[in-house]
This record gives sequence, structure tokens and C-alpha cells, in this order.
Amino acid sequence: MGKDQIKLGIVGAGGKMGRGITEFALKDPDFVDIQLFENPEYPEEKLEIYDHSKNSIVTLELANNINNCKEKLDVLIDFSLPDSTEMSINYAAANRIPLVVGTTGIEFLTDKIEKASQKTALLISPNMSLGINLCFKLAGLAAKALGDAYDIDIIEAHHRGKRDAPSGTALKFGSVISENLDKKLLENAVYGRKGPDSAREDNSVGFQTIRAGDTIGDHTVFFAGEGERIEITHRATSRTSFVTGAVKAAKWLIGRDNGLYSFDDIL
Repeated sequence: MGKDQIKLGIVGAGGKMGRGITEFALKDPDFVDIQLFENPEYPEEKLEIYDHSKNSIVTLELANNINNCKEKLDVLIDFSLPDSTEMSINYAAANRIPLVVGTTGIEFLTDKIEKASQKTALLISPNMSLGINLCFKLAGLAAKALGDAYDIDIIEAHHRGKRDAPSGTALKFGSVISENLDKKLLENAVYGRKGPDSAREDNSVGFQTIRAGDTIGDHTVFFAGEGERIEITHRATSRTSFVTGAVKAAKWLIGRDNGLYSFDDIL
């Protein structure tokens, strides 16, 4: 199987990211078959999507369970909900299909992900944007250079319907910073501040969350010291960067050895 004849499965196809990936894949000649899946409670059995190659709206079948997959896939992309992602991980491991996961709030699946990675290739990333992954690197470099002399807070903003908080991307920033400081900052994380005794503690990281309107995704990391503040900011103005990153990751993952990968491996 070459990368110009890929059979792709998309889990969470009815969501914002799933629709975007489907629309993008329809105009990509590398994909010869696209199968769409949602969670068992999803109310629709069809998905209307714009097909650029036909310059028209097309209606595609939408299965409500990945286990109803009709034929062997070459790769799966999952942007769904944690319960559906768990099903995708089980299916990918059982059928040895490479799986790209962009779903967040799946920390409880860590052990299952580790076991599945022994049977197939998994790429897990809370954010598929090239820009945000470069920002992870910049935040790590800043943390290592600045050390304990600077306080660190992370602010993230998303649309009003995003469920998990802080975002997976914000938590990834915290993890990267912690690793580069050789400290367990996340064990002393502060999620919002309120009340008369809210002064900052040493060796901590703060997370602030905004859920409002149709905000696609804003993240800012503050490194605040005496007399200066450094800010690393990424603002997504559309989901295009996430979509193209997810498709890039799926193509890259095909043919890889079993194991657990991150978007950093692609850079």
C-alpha cells in the first residue's frame, strides 16, 4: 500500500474537527476511501459535507460505532469524545491499525494507550497545529533558560462548548515546562485563584481558563520576573492548521513501527 492509495477512517466525523478533516480528505487524491464514524448516541446516520473536487455538497454514510467498520483501514484519525476514543484505541490495537488521536481529556486512558502502542503505532497530541508545537519547543527553551527566577502562568481560551478544562494544549505546555525545569510543577498546579489568601506559592504553575463565544483556541504562557515579562502566545484563527496537521500526522504514521509517538516526532 502506497501513501497515494490510503483507506482512512475518521472517528468524531460529526464534530467541528471531524467535519474539517473529512472535507480536507475528500479533496486529497491520496485517500481512495474514507469511512466516517461517530459515537453510538450520535443522532444522525448521514453527514452532509462540501466536496471541493465536485464543487457541491455530498451526503456520506456515518456509522455510529467504529466496530461496524466495513473493511480494513490503513489509518484512523480520532477527534471525538473520551469514551469514543477508548473504543478507537481498542479497535486500532485489535486490528493493528495506526491511530492518530487529537481528543483531549483522555488522561484516564494512559495505561490503555501504553498497552495499545505495543500492538500498533499511535500518535497522540492535544494539538495538531505546527505553530503550537513550535511554541511547545519555545516554552521548553524559555523554562530551561530562565529557571526558578520567573513565575509561570498559562492562560487558555476556547469556544463556549469545549468541555475539558484546562485544555489539553495548556496541560501540555505545563508538562513541557516542568520537564525542562526538572521539577514536578504540575503537582503544585493552581487552577484559577480566588479568595483572600491567593498569593503565589513557589515552584507552582497557574492555569486560567476562558470559555466564550466561538473562540477556536488561544494560549499564552507567561514567564514573569522582576522588571519584565515574557509571553509566548499562539492564536488559532481557523481550524485549518489543526486539520492539515492531523492529515499530515496520519500519512506520516502509516508504516511506522509499533509505539507511541507525538507530533514532535514529525517536526
